[in-house]
Amino acid sequence: MSILGDSLAKGLSSVTKDITKAKHRAAERPLSQRDYAWLRAEERRQTKATIKAAAWQVMAQAYALAFDKGSLPANARQIMYAARPQVLQRLERRRQ
Repeated sequence: MSILGDSLAKGLSSVTKDITKAKHRAAERPLSQRDYAWLRAEERRQTKATIKAAAWQVMAQAYALAFDKGSLPANARQIMYAARPQVLQRLERRRQ
């Protein structure tokens, strides 16, 4: 490395030394109740995003099914009921 690069690396490591130590200490301690709550919330966010993605994938088919190819008007509830089996099927495939 160059002199400037060495100086930057040395300065950066001295500035982040305390943060690095704290991270290592945190990794060694057992998970707290707050940590478990955060993990559960993260799982819910991921599941919610997955459900939303699956719903967007089947929305056109569900609308066509509820709309009966243009012969009947369809409201949001009818579209949701038409989409539900397809969304659940996609979610089951992802879990396996």
